[in-house]
Amino acid sequence: MTRERFTFTAAFLVGAVAVAALGQPASAGGREAVPFRIAVELNASGATLTAEQGVRWKSASWTCGEERPCRFYVDPSGVAGRLDEGSAEGFALSLDLSKASADSERRADLRSVRGTAWKELAYWCSGSNPCRFVLDERGVHGVPAGQ
Repeated sequence: MTRERFTFTAAFLVGAVAVAALGQPASAGGREAVPFRIAVELNASGATLTAEQGVRWKSASWTCGEERPCRFYVDPSGVAGRLDEGSAEGFALSLDLSKASADSERRADLRSVRGTAWKELAYWCSGSNPCRFVLDERGVHGVPAGQ
C-alpha cells in the first residue's frame, strides 16, 4: 500500500468513526443514553408525569405530603418510592421535590442513575402559572406558559 493510499484510508476511517459517534448521545456513567420524553408538572402536593416516548406507562403522579424533600424514582416501568436495583433496562432517575421557600415556588432536583446524557439537573418556577417542563435523555426543557 502506498503512503498516499494509507493516509486516505486512515483519514476515511477516522471520519467515519467521528460521524458514527456524533449520531449517538453520550451518557452519564459511560452508558449510552436511552431515548425517552416525559412531561412533568409540579404542584403543591407533588408531581404529575405524562409519558410521551420511551416508557411503558401513560401517566403517573407522586404525592409528597408535608415531608420535604420528597424523593421518588422514574424509569420505563413507572414511578416508585425506591429504585428497583435488579432492573438495568433503559433509563432511571430520581426527582427530589424541595419545600418551597414561598407558597408560589416549586423546585425539582433531578439525578440520573443511568441512561441519560446528564448527571444532575434542577428546575424551578415561581408565580401562579403551572410549573411544567419536559424531561428527556438530553436534559430538561421549559414549557411556554399557556401550554
